[in-house]
Amino acid sequence: MAYMKSFLSSNPRDAGLYTAKVTLASQDSNYDSPVLEDLVWTIQPAVVPALKGDATNDGAVDILDLVSIIDYIVSNTSPASPTNADANGDGTVDIMDLVWIIDQIVGS
Repeated sequence: MAYMKSFLSSNPRDAGLYTAKVTLASQDSNYDSPVLEDLVWTIQPAVVPALKGDATNDGAVDILDLVSIIDYIVSNTSPASPTNADANGDGTVDIMDLVWIIDQIVGS
């Protein structure tokens, strides 16, 4: 009976390049273990879909997004997602994006 055992070079839950060592073995003395090349694969980070107005990129449009955009306007601190911060889609992050987000939050 053959079995397979593998050893990973690091934590496969994180994005990155991984190598696995695979060993085939058997309790059968006549079993000749094949030699396998290392398995290599890449794990890409999950792509978070754009959410207009979600400047903090936390999956919700809320007051924290307003704070993030105000911080950007006042002190030029980049929001976590500049693309999402441009809520009205005019190509700039400005007070009009704040208005758009407020409308979303209060439901106007």
